[in-house]
Amino acid sequence: MRTIIGSIAFATAMLGCSRPAPVSRMEREAALKAMFDADQSERSGPIEQVDMDALKEKDRVRRDSLRALVADGVLASAKSYYHAAMIMQHGEDSMDYRQANEWARTSEELDSTKVETRWLVAATWDRYQMSRGEPQWYGTQSDRVDSGRGALVLYRIDPTRVTDRERIYRGVGTIDQLCARLNAINKQLKLRSPGCLSRP
Repeated sequence: MRTIIGSIAFATAMLGCSRPAPVSRMEREAALKAMFDADQSERSGPIEQVDMDALKEKDRVRRDSLRALVADGVLASAKSYYHAAMIMQHGEDSMDYRQANEWARTSEELDSTKVETRWLVAATWDRYQMSRGEPQWYGTQSDRVDSGRGALVLYRIDPTRVTDRERIYRGVGTIDQLCARLNAINKQLKLRSPGCLSRP
């Protein structure tokens, strides 16, 4: 069985720290928050300028570090579950997305006042659905026609699974609002849209 210090070393190494590995709950949560901040900052710029191969490797290392922190009991608050879910949703398969959704739902159960948490429940579920070749429910995921070079469209969606009221509650917006946003982006990029609800 891993010791706390042995497990937390993953997170410490990932953060490039030379200090001893965190052993208290406060230190573990700080390590998790640092991973969350890195996850978000590396996605803050224009997506076309991101080195996706390098980002995928950083995401993989973060997930390994996250699993070590989870094994040592870092998940105890709405905030820690939210941070973990956000990191895990940048995984690579259905198991990662399903785990992210479970953590996001737990965060919401502990504190339902945060719209970002309610949104993450929707986003992680849509990613899980996509990973299995199923339609998304909420509309958080988009795609591009012409093998990723053309206009933005909503990834295939089943509009009957949840209502627009639920989408608004989760900070996603109505289907009409989602389409309007994508159409505005396409217009700005001077891309001809085949229709918001079209799937490549």
